[in-house]
Amino acid sequence: MRSALLACLASLLLGACADQTGILVQISSSDIAVPADVDGLRIRAHTPDALMVDQSFPIRSSWPHSLLIRPARGEALGEVLVEVTGTLGGAYTVRRVVMTAFIPGQVRRVDVELTRDCLHVACADDVSCVAGACQGMALDSGVTPDAGVVDSGVHDAGMDAFVAVDAGTDGGSDGGSDAGHDAAAPCAGASCVGHVVISEMATTMSNEFIELYNRTGTNADLGGCAIEYFGAGSWQPRGMLPTTAMLPAHTFYLVANAGYSGTPAPDVPMLWTMGFLDTDAAVRLSCGSTVIDELGYGTTAQREGTPATAIPTGMLATASYERKALADSSPATMASGGRDAVAGNGYDTDDNNADFVIRAMRDPQSSASGHEP
Repeated sequence: MRSALLACLASLLLGACADQTGILVQISSSDIAVPADVDGLRIRAHTPDALMVDQSFPIRSSWPHSLLIRPARGEALGEVLVEVTGTLGGAYTVRRVVMTAFIPGQVRRVDVELTRDCLHVACADDVSCVAGACQGMALDSGVTPDAGVVDSGVHDAGMDAFVAVDAGTDGGSDGGSDAGHDAAAPCAGASCVGHVVISEMATTMSNEFIELYNRTGTNADLGGCAIEYFGAGSWQPRGMLPTTAMLPAHTFYLVANAGYSGTPAPDVPMLWTMGFLDTDAAVRLSCGSTVIDELGYGTTAQREGTPATAIPTGMLATASYERKALADSSPATMASGGRDAVAGNGYDTDDNNADFVIRAMRDPQSSASGHEP
């Protein structure tokens, strides 16, 4: 695999690889310290019509840090607003916003400089801080691609060099993510749902639930989408979401079985009559023929990547599977009062074992629970 990736990179330099259209966002600072001033980054990129990327990750080493953004297949190319927010302990510290655009067939580098004079200057979304004041957005420097394909060599201070599967090998400087093709999940038979994920789930029959989280910055219409369950060798329908199922940005939606008696109340009871297996099963959210997200646990063959570790038998009455907020989130940081308790549930590498923790005391959220982060 590695040799194939390097071959593709070599071909890229000769313009012979497949479409490599992208925007390489490189973030640096000459006077903001990591991790004393900033220990996390959130990068949002959107066109006038849709959110493309909303990626958060912790940073522990000094600058630069970077993320490669690619357009979804079939997406019309045009202007892209890139918003970079520095955080400390999950709280806003500094923001910089630039306007750029994709150049077909080229990877375009956009340098974003965070400066100390903008620390703790509160600017609205899509508004940049420049020289200590909120001054709107900055324009990316010019329309030419980045001096060829890659910036001053191949690896560019820890960047993933356009390899779409670096799986975090660059030590987290780009969050282990390419924000790659199809950053937003495709839609089928429903309005575009962006990247809605299964964010928490419990399997005991009397209180089974599935919590969904909209990790994008736009509303997600889930009307007509379905919850499905895999057990005993086949996928089985568990119910259809109502036509009114709408998730605003960064909010939750709770689906539960008819016997659920926990709090908060579910947004919709699904009325399924057979319980989920405790150690070998999977659930998924589907819209038409498109699988939006899937969680497999235990020994199931239906999963994203590796299945999540099954909840120990002695914890089944109270525990749940919970999606992480960040790559280094743990059961302790995700628990009530922990560092990541209200940081959302947006960490998604398409590997269930890496993306979920076992939460000892379940804590489902619904559309009435507000928004995170």
